[in-house]
Amino acid sequence: MPKPLVCLSEQLRQFAEYFRPCFSRRQWRYFVIVLLGLVECEERKTLTGLLRVIGESVSLSGLSRFLNQWRWSTTALARLWWSYFCERMCKRMAEPVQAEQARLKAAQPHRVGRPKETVVTGFLIFDDSVHTKPKGRAMGGLGRHYSATEKKVVSGHGLFSGLYVLLEQRCPLEPRMYCQKRVCEAEGVPFQSKYAHLVPTWVRKLGRTSQVRAVLGLHGAGVETYFEYGKDLLGSDQYQVMTRQAILRFWTLTACLFCFLEAQRAAAHEATLTCGDVRRRLQQEHQRNLLQWLAEALQEGRSVDQICSQLAIEPGKVQG
Repeated sequence: MPKPLVCLSEQLRQFAEYFRPCFSRRQWRYFVIVLLGLVECEERKTLTGLLRVIGESVSLSGLSRFLNQWRWSTTALARLWWSYFCERMCKRMAEPVQAEQARLKAAQPHRVGRPKETVVTGFLIFDDSVHTKPKGRAMGGLGRHYSATEKKVVSGHGLFSGLYVLLEQRCPLEPRMYCQKRVCEAEGVPFQSKYAHLVPTWVRKLGRTSQVRAVLGLHGAGVETYFEYGKDLLGSDQYQVMTRQAILRFWTLTACLFCFLEAQRAAAHEATLTCGDVRRRLQQEHQRNLLQWLAEALQEGRSVDQICSQLAIEPGKVQG
C-alpha cells in the first residue's frame, strides 16, 4: 500500500529536516518524497515507480520539474550531508580515534628524541561506474564507456564518485558525471577530466586536522561496494530522465540517502548489519506507522473513501 509522508520514521524525518536550507518549501516536500520512494520502492526506481509507493497527491510532472527545472544545488546538498557526517562522526568517533592513536603510539619503536606525531588516516577512495543506457539516445551526457561488468564498450553515462572512509565509517562524496571531450563539445559544456580536476578538489576540501589526515586512493573494495549498493539497493542506474542535470540530481539524491543509511548502520553498533538491513527496518517501521495512522483515521470516523483520497488511491483500486 502507498505510504503517506506521515508514516516517515522519526530518524528519516530528522535527517530530511537537516536539508531544509537547500530547498524552498515546495521543493523540500518533493525531496522527502524521493527519499521515501527510494526506501519503499522494490521495483525499478523510475519516477513513476517512486510515485507508485507514495500516498500523496503529487504529479509526475511536478516530480519531473523538481529534477529538471527547479533551482536547487547538488553541491549545497552534498556539503550539508558532509556536515551531517562530520557532526555525528566527531561525537561517535572521538573515543575510537583516540584509541587508534594510542595503539599507533604504542607500536612506535623506542628511539632517542621526540616521538613522531601519531595521526589516524582517513581514506578518500575514488572510482567510476558505467550506467548502461542502450536505448537512451536522446539522453544528455550519453557517451561510449568501457564497462568492466560487460567487458566491452557500451552506450551510457559515466558516474565518477567516491567515499571518505575513517575507521569503518563511510561518507559518499558528491557524484559527478564524466563525459568525453567530444560529448562536452557537442553539448556546449566545459570538459573536466576525472583525476586532474575532480580529485584534487576533494583533497583540498578535506586536507588534515590535528588527529586525522586524508589519503588519496583510486579504486578499492569500499567504493565498489558503494556503487553496488547504489545500483542494486537504490536504483542509481534505473533512471529514465533525459537531461544531464536531472540525471546528476537523481544520483545526488541516492547518494544523500546512502549517507543516511550508512549513518544509521554505524550508530547501531551491529557488526553484521548492512545498509540493506537498515532499509528493510525502515520499511517495517513505515508499515507500522501506516497501520497506526489508519487505526487513528478510522477511530476519528473517516470513511474508506476519505482515506483513499488522502492516500491518492482511487476507490476500488487499493493494493496490498
